[in-house]
Amino acid sequence: MQKRITEMSILEKVDLIGQKQKKLQEKYKNLSKGELFSIACNEVKKIEEQEGKYFEYR
Repeated sequence: MQKRITEMSILEKVDLIGQKQKKLQEKYKNLSKGELFSIACNEVKKIEEQEGKYFEYR
């Protein structure tokens, strides 16, 4: 079972962002590392916000 992002430590989040960044690099070969990092961070933040809303309405 995978942990929720809201339950992860900072180091676990860093690893997750790094994994997402590598996947994005394969998809978008022409973007810089900074742009890929920004996109990966935004994806993680979006998921984290959705998890927070999920718990609020539960």
